[in-house]
Amino acid sequence: METLLNNIASISSGQSVLFLGAGFSHGIKNISGGEFPISNQLKEKLEQLLDVENSGQDIDALANILIEDDEYDVNSLINMLEQNFKIGKNENLEIHEQILKLPWKRIYTVNYDDVVETISGNIGINRKSITLNQRVKDNISKNLIIHLNGSINNLTNSTLLSEFKLSSTSYLQTDLVNSEWYDVFKSDIDTAKNVFFLGVSMNYDLDISRVLVNEDDYKEKIFFIDKFIDEDGRNSKQFKIKSHKQTKFGTLYPIGLQKFSEHLTSNISELVNENDFTFSCLSEFHSEEREIMTSPSIELRDLLVFGSVNEGYISTNTDNYLVHRDVENKIYDNLKNEKYLVHLLIGQMANGKTSIINNLKYRLLNIGKVFVYNKYNENFKSELEHLKKIPGKKFIFIENYYKYLDLLKDFRALLDFKQDRIILILSGRPFPNESVQHLLPEKIGLDADYFQEYSEELDTLTKTDVIKFDQLLSKANFLEAERMDPNFEPVRYYKTHFKLQIYNILIDLVKNKIVHDELKKNYTIIRDTEELENLTIASCICTVIGFKITLTNLLEILGISKSILSIRENNQLNLFMDFSNQSIQNKSSILANLVLSEFNTPNQVLEILKKLIINSNRSTDEAVTRNILHDGISSSNIYSLIYPLGERAKKLTSDRKHVIEFYNEIKDLPQLQSNVFFWVQFSMACMDFKDYDRAFSNLDVAKTIVDTKKERGKFLKDSIQVITQNARCNLENAIYVKNIENPYELLRTTHIELYKLITSEEKTKHYLVYKIMRLYVEFYNIYKKEFSIEQKKKYANLIIDLTKRISKYKVENQFLGDRNKRMLNSILEEFRKMPPLIYTDMMN
Repeated sequence: METLLNNIASISSGQSVLFLGAGFSHGIKNISGGEFPISNQLKEKLEQLLDVENSGQDIDALANILIEDDEYDVNSLINMLEQNFKIGKNENLEIHEQILKLPWKRIYTVNYDDVVETISGNIGINRKSITLNQRVKDNISKNLIIHLNGSINNLTNSTLLSEFKLSSTSYLQTDLVNSEWYDVFKSDIDTAKNVFFLGVSMNYDLDISRVLVNEDDYKEKIFFIDKFIDEDGRNSKQFKIKSHKQTKFGTLYPIGLQKFSEHLTSNISELVNENDFTFSCLSEFHSEEREIMTSPSIELRDLLVFGSVNEGYISTNTDNYLVHRDVENKIYDNLKNEKYLVHLLIGQMANGKTSIINNLKYRLLNIGKVFVYNKYNENFKSELEHLKKIPGKKFIFIENYYKYLDLLKDFRALLDFKQDRIILILSGRPFPNESVQHLLPEKIGLDADYFQEYSEELDTLTKTDVIKFDQLLSKANFLEAERMDPNFEPVRYYKTHFKLQIYNILIDLVKNKIVHDELKKNYTIIRDTEELENLTIASCICTVIGFKITLTNLLEILGISKSILSIRENNQLNLFMDFSNQSIQNKSSILANLVLSEFNTPNQVLEILKKLIINSNRSTDEAVTRNILHDGISSSNIYSLIYPLGERAKKLTSDRKHVIEFYNEIKDLPQLQSNVFFWVQFSMACMDFKDYDRAFSNLDVAKTIVDTKKERGKFLKDSIQVITQNARCNLENAIYVKNIENPYELLRTTHIELYKLITSEEKTKHYLVYKIMRLYVEFYNIYKKEFSIEQKKKYANLIIDLTKRISKYKVENQFLGDRNKRMLNSILEEFRKMPPLIYTDMMN
């Protein structure tokens, strides 16, 4: 009972959800003076309208006859329902008023009646009543009563069958899972402090059961308040059987509404404590209890090999656990002085970015509050508003920020970063970052001067870093034989063998024979169960590609029926996976890469990726579906899944059939047929394997889709990629495969299309075009003997013109990102090798 009372006390924060069943309306009179009918009683009333007794038919069959058979008047059915489900005059509703006067986050009901609406209005609370057929975006607010089975106030001839559910399985057989309100309901359960089910049996509740059954974390915050049962009754077999589902999903209190109302009166504070605000999109980061390493060599090996991070060691053991690198100290100093308001941490997979972020979170607790972005839901704006009220510095970490560009508009609309003392730390990988980084100043609403990027220095160890890392490896008993060499010098050795990159160090540790054999032995046990192997491969795919997904969502998509508990307690899975957070992820991206590229064939990996894409619509989270259908078809992501880092070039040709067949086997999926991005990625993969005929064919499909949508007045961002990739295909086909009869004409017409793009107003995208234009040099070197003197002059002056344009573009667009700047510098270097000639316009 103490647990219930503690949870009741927090309802005043406005973060509790109320879910009502037939038991809530029990005893209340309808306008006919009777009680609201339940299953068998409603069936009898339908039979009376049909003038039959004991028909043997269920409720929905009887209702269908009344609606569809011309012999009966459907209005008589509507009138009967209104007489029985509209609330009448009632003398004493204090119990219900006490419950409904509280600031519930949302109220859900499986009842047809208008009890909640009427009583709320009587006590001065305006709550909007809606049904599942109404749009979320038009109706979302906190003061909602959501009728899952239809509302008597919205009953008409048209809604009688479409949304007013007359079913033999009481009121609880709904279409919730198939409606857009399902995401709202699941988000409410996710983010609520607690959920109170009043008068709900759950015996027929299939849809709601699907939300709750795979979420062990929900059970602690779900409370069922049912009709009063004395102690003897609670111990009976009949009660235990009847209450089985309730106790499966939460804690049952058979105390009755009156007693519950009394607890509300005596345990709820009248005022909401501002400090009691609950975050759901953001989570506040707190320091774990400090721990001292008792077995450093073992704990360090677990960290370095398996990625098992003990948060309690981070703040205590400084460089003896997660090394404080030079770049981390630089970032921390910049965060302290608030010169920059947005910090970009861009690094390759498994090169230490996460360790730096972990260290920074703990260090920043000394100078402010730290928050981590988890997911987007309707509470995001209110959380930002609350954040503004918190005094002092606030640091917000957003991992893989490019997946959440749309939420940045809320930062722009609601925050004054400088005045509110809010600083963003955005992290991600180089390839996706380079195509969106230039958008950030406009998206966030800050000048580029307020941004600071850290990229190359994240991927490369300094001399000081190397010394610290070597000391760490020594304590973990790694590289012992190498240190026995009298000429061993850490910096030189790490530069020669590991190229000063953490990824190469960790790969070397994992490939140590003893470690590798141990990992393989455990993975072989996982492989004995197909569902567990599929889950492991899928989680590795999510880790390497870099998107968040809950274990429940992943099981839904894969169609795995095993219980959450059995999976979380599996010893072998725990070696590879981290179940401590809401999102399932591998403990180490190194291990994830190893599982995919060494313990599985490319075909096995792509089969699971294909399954994720095909079944993506099973996910109850739209963001997950969207990420799978975008990130899962990216050609660069596919290469990162099936090839170990650094070995792509070696295997590209031999594994051509796997990648091409992967795209070919999913091209007819309805969700991809009109997806321009898919056809562009398919064509890019074909070009990577020198299959230019198929690449041209796929680009034709992409162009057709773009042209169709342009006719409807839409301009697709992907159309720029279609043009640039078509140019790439023309040039590479001529360079690597076919001899072209008129090479100058091909170069001229290709350049005309690309030139239109670099003279367009979309200046920030020009680097994508210049990336293709660098192929001009190789094309010219192959075909220059077929160019006339005049054509050579035109080509040379074209290069001079491009050199000037690129140089100017670099000056005007300072926030392109280090990778794009290096790419442009490399192009300039190649172009400047061309001797100057008299300018002639190539396009004449």
